[in-house]
Amino acid sequence: MTEKEIQEKAFLLYTKLLEKGHLNRNHEMVVPYNQEERVRLCIFRLAAAQGTEVFESGEHLHLITLPEGSIFATSYSQAVSQSRQSLDVIDWYIISFIQLVFCWEIDNDYSHKMSIEREGVTYPQLEEMVSKLFSDWKAINEDTEEQFSDQFKLAVDKVYHKWDTLQYQKPRIRYSLNSRLGLIHKAMSIFKEGKLVHISDAHKTASIVYPNDILYERLEYIFSNLDRYQILKSLINDSLEMYRNKVDVQLRSLIREQENGGTA
Repeated sequence: MTEKEIQEKAFLLYTKLLEKGHLNRNHEMVVPYNQEERVRLCIFRLAAAQGTEVFESGEHLHLITLPEGSIFATSYSQAVSQSRQSLDVIDWYIISFIQLVFCWEIDNDYSHKMSIEREGVTYPQLEEMVSKLFSDWKAINEDTEEQFSDQFKLAVDKVYHKWDTLQYQKPRIRYSLNSRLGLIHKAMSIFKEGKLVHISDAHKTASIVYPNDILYERLEYIFSNLDRYQILKSLINDSLEMYRNKVDVQLRSLIREQENGGTA
């Protein structure tokens, strides 16, 4: 393969990854990447020059935009730009925590993962988990005279008070950004735009979020080596593990009832 051919194949693959965000490793455009080290080196250099990163995880080749120095907007930065007039800094902190709680919920053992893939996570479930997390953090922060907030660089009081003032909207009506479910919908919509989740509105009472394989693969590659995520995951786990176990027991009980024809 000539140098020109290498550059052409790397450029075509990079362009396709920019469009799709990921490609199956068996895709015809990924074949030269798999077979030729010079193509891999070329696309890595091309990605780095544009402030992006190309990496393999699971069954796919991924492209992500780096937090700094990229010429391309992420789904998150686009959302911030589009909602600049309607959402403030604390709203975006809350949206980030909602996304972290969702990632924590799916980033678990195999049996729980199977349950999530089958049942999904509803917006009201996310609302309950986020409410419990903020309440726990508020109590810890008061007990430690705000040392907790300072140590982990968390705007605990501001986030708690903003969340506490937001109205609780009934599920399955148009979501307002001035409501808890509205911010949850915004957080999950950003994931959806990145093709990381599927949001189902088929249920009668609540929207349900199902993680895609792409999100699992990115969690494995990116977050497993990200110290900040591991710290926050541990803090979330301390507050929500008991809640998760209770929900798992309720789900298993419900499944048994359905298997027995609806009898207890």
